[in-house]
Amino acid sequence: MYVIIVGAGRVGTNIIEQLQGGEINVGLIELDRNLAEEVSTKYGNIIVFNGSATDPSILEDASVTSADFFITVTGNDEANIFSAILAKTKNPKIKTIVRINNKNSRKIIEKLEDLKKYFDVIVSPEDLASEYILKYILAPTQHRIPMFEGDIEILKIEYDKNSELSGKNINEINIDGVIVAFEKNGKIVLVNEEKELPENGVVYVVTRRSKVKDVEAEIK
Repeated sequence: MYVIIVGAGRVGTNIIEQLQGGEINVGLIELDRNLAEEVSTKYGNIIVFNGSATDPSILEDASVTSADFFITVTGNDEANIFSAILAKTKNPKIKTIVRINNKNSRKIIEKLEDLKKYFDVIVSPEDLASEYILKYILAPTQHRIPMFEGDIEILKIEYDKNSELSGKNINEINIDGVIVAFEKNGKIVLVNEEKELPENGVVYVVTRRSKVKDVEAEIK
């Protein structure tokens, strides 16, 4: 897995620290040259790119087309939004996690379907704990991911060959939610790209909060 982090502030560096020593490759994009050099010296096993994530050439240097996650947590809403749009445009399969500080901006984005499609998860200062982001990336088994504000969540559920999902076509599955992606050979596969589920693995299900327990029971 390859994760790109934008911004070497408190949250960004804490995520880097938590990802150390595992099998996850980390790239960092940082605008401030001194801070970029400091992080590069401290964490020798990550690749640091000094520049703006809103610059397409920097994203290309960071190999955004092969990244699994793009996490932009700078203090600049415009930069976070624009860089996430660029990343998603260059790599539609990438999962974007975007920090938006201004509540009004967040509300506008959540209402505009054409814009919202570029952001998989939006986090604000109120819920911007690095543990929240790490949970989204690293949780080894089933967990719940709040999607924006409201009643919708994503469930990440691990299943085995005894599950009702094992080896089935997405179109054959009837649950109280919508399967939007699954993991195969270490990669996240969107259902518009492939329909056949592996015998065992992980699925991502969008459902209403009130239906979480029902979905968990149906899949297990």
